[in-house]
Amino acid sequence: ENVKPEYQMTGYPVSSFYGDDQGNLWIGTKGGGIIKYNGRQSSGGGLGGQSGSFTHITEINGLTNNHVFQISGDKAGGIWVGTDGGGACHYSGDAFITYTQFNGLSGNVIMSVQEDVLGKIWIGTFGNGLSKYDPLNNSFTTDFSKSGFNGKYIYAITEDISGNLWIGTHRDGLYKYDGSKFTRYST
Repeated sequence: ENVKPEYQMTGYPVSSFYGDDQGNLWIGTKGGGIIKYNGRQSSGGGLGGQSGSFTHITEINGLTNNHVFQISGDKAGGIWVGTDGGGACHYSGDAFITYTQFNGLSGNVIMSVQEDVLGKIWIGTFGNGLSKYDPLNNSFTTDFSKSGFNGKYIYAITEDISGNLWIGTHRDGLYKYDGSKFTRYST
């Protein structure tokens, strides 16, 4: 569904951005779901009068919660969405698949999502720690205490050029994961 930019871009705080390989900009909002901006499509109704189109994706379209904290992508072209209480949603272009505590995720308030070099999806929660999703086995790992990680509030996850994961927490510092163990840095 295409909507007018002035309707689409007002009233909801923007919480995250993700640019995919097809040139789309995915915009996460707090309360308005996701806005997908296709700057390549020429419809004349884009942002600031430029050509492009907007698609509004909400709970009506299968998103589990319209409060979006994080949007990221995976190597297969899928979109991962972290929501406020609705778990992690994966969109492959056809429909959303939702992962929650019922499926093994450590929590349902998702602050960060990052795919690693091996194709595993790391999911940071607010208050329930870290989860690692293995898409090949459709399974979650949620206990990382033996590897040196005990953070509960995960605000950010990224991967560096060497394949290390960096995990930013609230009140527990910064962690680096080298594939076998976590190293904690106080902040």
